[in-house]
Amino acid sequence: MNTLINNQKLLFTILALMLAFASINAQEVNIIDNKGTIRTVNNNTVTTSTDGSAPSNPLEADVWFDVQNNEIKFYDTVDGWKPISFTAWSTTGNLGTTAGTNFIGTKDAVDFVTKTNNTEVMRVTKDGNVGIGTTTPLSKLHVKSTDGSKLLTLAGPASSGELIFKDLASGSYPSGLSSLLTTTDGFQIDLPQSSNLIFKIRNNDPTDGFHIVNNTNDQIFTANAGGRIGIGVANPSEKLQLHKGQFYITRPSDTDMIRFQIGADGFAYGNRTNDYGIAFESNSSGAPGRVARISAGDAHPTNATGVKYLGFQVGTATLISDTKLLYLTSANGGRVGIKSETPSYTLYVNGTAGGTSAYVNTSDARLKTDVTPLKNALDKVMQLQGVTFNWDKNRTVGKKLDLDNKNHIGFIAQQIEKVLPQVVNTDTSKEKIKSVAYSDVVPVLVEAIKAQQKIINQLKKDNEALKAVAGNVSRLENEIKQINRFLELKEDVSLKKSN
Repeated sequence: MNTLINNQKLLFTILALMLAFASINAQEVNIIDNKGTIRTVNNNTVTTSTDGSAPSNPLEADVWFDVQNNEIKFYDTVDGWKPISFTAWSTTGNLGTTAGTNFIGTKDAVDFVTKTNNTEVMRVTKDGNVGIGTTTPLSKLHVKSTDGSKLLTLAGPASSGELIFKDLASGSYPSGLSSLLTTTDGFQIDLPQSSNLIFKIRNNDPTDGFHIVNNTNDQIFTANAGGRIGIGVANPSEKLQLHKGQFYITRPSDTDMIRFQIGADGFAYGNRTNDYGIAFESNSSGAPGRVARISAGDAHPTNATGVKYLGFQVGTATLISDTKLLYLTSANGGRVGIKSETPSYTLYVNGTAGGTSAYVNTSDARLKTDVTPLKNALDKVMQLQGVTFNWDKNRTVGKKLDLDNKNHIGFIAQQIEKVLPQVVNTDTSKEKIKSVAYSDVVPVLVEAIKAQQKIINQLKKDNEALKAVAGNVSRLENEIKQINRFLELKEDVSLKKSN
């Protein structure tokens, strides 16, 4: 390269001496044609012009220095005036080059380096990697910053600013990321003001998309062409699908946070220790911890073919596997338990229940058939035994029942079942706990009272009759007394006459 540049300088020196004259006639002149071949011509003219106009009446191989275009040209009778080609590149541009033949670079296995102010700014390695700011580029384009400055800036005519790729060094992190564990290294992309960053997916199928993975190639985030978002799942089947993780919604202030949590798989198979679902938690400094939980599951140990359940818990110390405050199950056509996970009835309350209005039972005549009046109600009532009792603290069954310490009045289910089996229910659990429908005893009591009232009414009639008979007896007694008195008087009179 240095030899070529020196040859060019020598040629320009010779031409400068020639140009000292308006026109020089020579017997023999050596020139280099446009193909780089040295040619010898006779009686040619070497001339120059300052207005850019070509010499008139040129001969074959005449040389003309075009001052206006800063080119040395020779005359070819076929092609006319043509620039003389040098093997060195001009610093003001080059003409007549051939891509792949004319180039700037090296022909041996040596890196190509460019410098400014005698300092390397770019390097093209022998392997074809381009490095800016690095002498050892590791990829086809490797840009490195050493001071946390901008690495790359992209701007278009329609943007009011630039898309900036910036290297983050210690102290250059945004203040909002101060809680990160690592703030000494990173990368930042800045958008122009009032602009958007758009990723367009030219999909072949709906699973094509934008994917983020970690250093072990595990999927972190996916936005696919089907319009679905996946977190922890590469091919989400729903608009938003979360896999193997937790989802949080927090308030702006972390000191008073409400946490919305989705469990690891959202649905459990017979799992009573890791009861998956949705948990609401508080991060309040006064009383942090879980607030409520909604859980769902399947009673089958391995698949979703068993009894389904949906549970609600509120305000308990530990929610996992605790008894649900409200428990819905698909068992027996669907049942609801309050403080019970084994409701024996459509609605079962494990504890007390109350309200401001009476509990009502459906009793429309249009819904009933085979209606028969109760018989021998009084006899049945006479067989019942009302008792007072306390719940057994040492009971062997019903240990999950929420039983109080009060003294109660009622019946014994096994006893009343012998008289009125219709008012006793036995649940479907293994313990076969019996319950009494106390309201169903009321019709029996009503009919017993009516039967007893008939007896009372009859006794009243009999009593009135007895009272009437007693009155007649009293009158007879009075008459007898009067007769006795009359007889006594008559006897006295007879005695006196006899005397």
